[in-house]
Amino acid sequence: MKQFLGALALCLLLGLYLLQDNKTHLYRKYSSKTTLKLNATEVMALAPVAEQLEQLTQLELRLNEDNEDILAIIGQFTSLKSLRILGPSRSPRPWSLPASITQLEQLEHLEVQSIYLTGIPQEVAQLKQLKTLIFNYCFKNSSIDVLGEMASLEHIDLSNNGLQALPANFCDLPHLKTLKADHNNIWEVPEALLIHPTLEVLSLKNNDLNGIGGTPKVPTGACALKELYLNQNTIMLLDNDFQYLTQLQRLEVRDNQLQALPPALSQLQQLEVLDLRKNPIETWPMWLNDLPSLRRLQVSPQAAQPMPDWLLALSGLKDLEATLGLGYEQVTDWDEEGRILGLKLFQEDLEALPKPLPAFLHEVRHLELVTDQLMWPNWLNDLQRIEVLAFKGTEQVIPSPDFSFEAIQLPKIRIFHCRGHQMKEVPSAVQGWDQLEQVALMDVGLEQLPDPTQTWPKLRWLLVQNNQLKSLPAQMGVWTALKQLNLANNALTCLPKSLLPLKEQQLERVELTGNPVDDQLQWQPLKYWWADEAVWCEGL
Repeated sequence: MKQFLGALALCLLLGLYLLQDNKTHLYRKYSSKTTLKLNATEVMALAPVAEQLEQLTQLELRLNEDNEDILAIIGQFTSLKSLRILGPSRSPRPWSLPASITQLEQLEHLEVQSIYLTGIPQEVAQLKQLKTLIFNYCFKNSSIDVLGEMASLEHIDLSNNGLQALPANFCDLPHLKTLKADHNNIWEVPEALLIHPTLEVLSLKNNDLNGIGGTPKVPTGACALKELYLNQNTIMLLDNDFQYLTQLQRLEVRDNQLQALPPALSQLQQLEVLDLRKNPIETWPMWLNDLPSLRRLQVSPQAAQPMPDWLLALSGLKDLEATLGLGYEQVTDWDEEGRILGLKLFQEDLEALPKPLPAFLHEVRHLELVTDQLMWPNWLNDLQRIEVLAFKGTEQVIPSPDFSFEAIQLPKIRIFHCRGHQMKEVPSAVQGWDQLEQVALMDVGLEQLPDPTQTWPKLRWLLVQNNQLKSLPAQMGVWTALKQLNLANNALTCLPKSLLPLKEQQLERVELTGNPVDDQLQWQPLKYWWADEAVWCEGL
């Protein structure tokens, strides 16, 4: 018996030693860490030394369906300033935040995603240092009024939660700067929220709002709101509360039901960006001409009434740009000053744009035309700064009866792409564009390339895949700047030997997939087939 008890005591001592040794190992491994990303199992393993990890300030925790209990030990990581809890992909199973979270007295940032919370415990309001609070995909008609009691909050994100309203006590948060509640079912906004004295950014995209503002309420101090996002609602009216938003710089009301703009907007002397696209605007107020800071006006040519000449004339001002309905799909590039550099125009855009083109479009460098019929309206020649020109179509592109490449008078074209327009040879006008550095003629039925000695002296890229080429010009080596040559899916049986010197110069890649010559090469890398006589045409 004594031997048994002695052995048991020895086992207990050994277990305690191993436990202590494990704690020591964990502490040594993690004591200097300031940021950790862990799953639930790893957090559970750290629990014995959690309170000793004084350097740990940021923790990201990833949960699965089976470890809700792990949340209870979060309170042991008392040094945390930032905590992210990422759930198992919007699980329908209800979860709850533990009351022990109040032990995180230094916490400044709390983010919870994809965890279905039954509610927010009252204890959360005791996190006196919390500045940023993010709950995404967390609620279904749960009360969040407790958040309005957290006086330290500066940034709140409640997107994707099915909320129907924002608590009125949000208006009482003394330090609130950013409030985002996109993709909910919000149909009403507290009247005082717009004129909150510290709120700078308010985003309510994709909700059920049919109006914003209400009975004008005179603010007790200056309103701080600088950015307001109301896109994708059903707003029919903007109320007069806007007259107090004297600091507003950006207002987006895209994709709503606005028929008119309230006179209150004329007071927005700091407004720089006004997005009114996809609204059935019936009248265009003259005061738009008097907004001194406006530099980007985005409106739709599909509005109920056409834009008057004076509105189009605004685009001539140095600090104003009107996209005239050209949205993210059509405007492909901007510079740092907001000028449009890239356009992708569809056939309906060519018909809707005003002629002559507004002056701000004269800065465009890249133009892509996506039409069922190859066309070139003469007024496009006003875009004299075009460097990149592309023709594309969803179907096989055919030329309009009066189309000719000679009509294109753009002296600075460096890059030319054309797909689908049938041409057995490169048009003489295109051969004459001597600034071209990149030429892409794909799926155009091309049977021969132009004489390299007469065309494109600066050519660096030649992409002519998916055509009917059976041979290449003997003088290909004249294009000494050539770096990329794509000849895939043609009918080439050999290559001219004039390409050989290019391997010592700039040529980096030759693509021959889908050609008879490629069968001979048996997929050899480029560096191997330079010396393969089967590649080269005799006499060339």
